[in-house]
Amino acid sequence: MDPSQFIAPMLAMTAERPFDSPDWWYEVKWDGYRALIHHQDRLKIFSRRGQDLLAQYPELQHLQDVIPHHTILDAELVAWVDGHPSFSALQRRLAVPHLIMAFDCLYSQQRWLLHEPFSQRRLELEALLPVPNEYLVVPSGVQGTGLNLLQAVKQQHLEGVVAKRLDSRYIPGKRVPSWQKFLITQRAWFETVAITRLKSGGWQWWIADTGGRPPIARLPAPAGWDRVPTEGHLLTHPIAVQVEYRSRTEGGMLRHARIRQWRES
Repeated sequence: MDPSQFIAPMLAMTAERPFDSPDWWYEVKWDGYRALIHHQDRLKIFSRRGQDLLAQYPELQHLQDVIPHHTILDAELVAWVDGHPSFSALQRRLAVPHLIMAFDCLYSQQRWLLHEPFSQRRLELEALLPVPNEYLVVPSGVQGTGLNLLQAVKQQHLEGVVAKRLDSRYIPGKRVPSWQKFLITQRAWFETVAITRLKSGGWQWWIADTGGRPPIARLPAPAGWDRVPTEGHLLTHPIAVQVEYRSRTEGGMLRHARIRQWRES
């Protein structure tokens, strides 16, 4: 493989339930953009899908003075507001500090580390970047005690926890069970105020706060719902719907939302 070219990142599966294990490493899941950092003859930073993050965030060019040559890091780009990552500030390109949270080393000293266990790649990462600075941080983690970290993450209103088997190899572009994520989610009851048809032929529910407009999410109708309304139908009697979601944007929209249950009057 050419180390100057984009490598699709390895992805974590959503865990059925959080767990502890001495064979696993646990770290904070940061709410930002995935960033694959290649520093060969020049610096390149790719998004999860291979887009050029340097074109969008040219201020990241200063990382070339921090990261050694012949290095590839897997990381997360976050916007930092009031001591917390802010996905909304990142999307809106607000003039706030941006940090790179580096959590894996894929290439170092002109050799690939993909087949090395995560525990060895982590040691390589810490050796490469032993001192945090204002642009790039190697966040700490814990071995064995994922549940305690999850509780701390909840208290800090962060996104979740990523669990990684210490012996896991890095498999580019694959979602694998050797990496799992524990997501902090919320559930609340809202109203479906309108229903429209999708181009695929299915139906979409327009979700709003109870007694409120405009919609805060547009979600596929749940499996098992078979009533066929008039297209574009504004409901006289809204359907009560419980939605699971990760967070709300500054504009009140639901992020990563899905319908859990509903009840019709």
